[in-house]
Amino acid sequence: MLRNAFRNLPAGIREPLKSLLNRVAFRGERGGRNSDPAQFNPQIVKDVRDLKLDGRGDLLDVSIRKDGFHYDCRLNRRGTADHLIVALHGGVAGAKVLPVLARWKQHSYFRAPILSIFDPLIYEHRDIPAGWFVGDLARDATAGLADIVHRIAARMNIGADRVVFIGGSAGGYGSVRLACALGGAKFISINGQTRIIDYYSTGYGPFSAAFDPAHTPHENAALCENRWSTPPGLEQALQSGAPVRGIVVQNVNDTHHFEKHYTPFCARFGLPVEGGYSPDKRLRSVPYEGEAKHGPETADIARRIVKEFIPELLA
Repeated sequence: MLRNAFRNLPAGIREPLKSLLNRVAFRGERGGRNSDPAQFNPQIVKDVRDLKLDGRGDLLDVSIRKDGFHYDCRLNRRGTADHLIVALHGGVAGAKVLPVLARWKQHSYFRAPILSIFDPLIYEHRDIPAGWFVGDLARDATAGLADIVHRIAARMNIGADRVVFIGGSAGGYGSVRLACALGGAKFISINGQTRIIDYYSTGYGPFSAAFDPAHTPHENAALCENRWSTPPGLEQALQSGAPVRGIVVQNVNDTHHFEKHYTPFCARFGLPVEGGYSPDKRLRSVPYEGEAKHGPETADIARRIVKEFIPELLA
């Protein structure tokens, strides 16, 4: 009834109202700080295979304790589509409470189950603004998270090729590496870094000290290139024949990320900076006009993610 009433409104009223509702719906969701830790009451297990999914309702909080890490996740099963959205948060500087769980409320937009995951390194190093879902020298959080996603998706009868990782900034970085680690998954990276060492020193400096304090940031970046940058792993995944596909979305007015991350990434993979596809059509670049700062996507891009990007990746 409400939908019909909305459709019957004059266009001069309906379109501005629609735009306002979209902005409100996505405000606060895109950046990723949407956890409600007061109600984060996880099922705690040491092995993801011990998780109990049946009879647990539509929302399931999980904490997997492995290798000293706390892998905290929230699974929202209210969406019914035959794929899984894995949402990664961006930077957490200034977050008052943990865990930070991205996009878990967006089931009505994605219409698919959503698994929101928190970067486990941040629990141990609260001073770092981001951990890039990498872990530290001794513990590979990307591999650990990929295993968790794989097993949860399998329990839901969803194959790796129907998993879509999505994140902005550090979450965009993580989405690329996790899609490759899972083998055949899809990714949408929004204003994401591609090489941690090309981020600001206020970000990579504290992270380097947490990753391996025995080396400088530039030494860590060189010694662990596969973990400190996205292109090597993506190249390997593409060359292996795994059905990895992805879209990199970039605000052209975020000058630092446009010049230091997006443009070199496009050059390396044969992507047009102005937008388009790689020669093998497995990667796509999407520039857009946003505010002159680093931040979440616009409401227009948020709509395109749901209506255009995800269907294209899964086609």
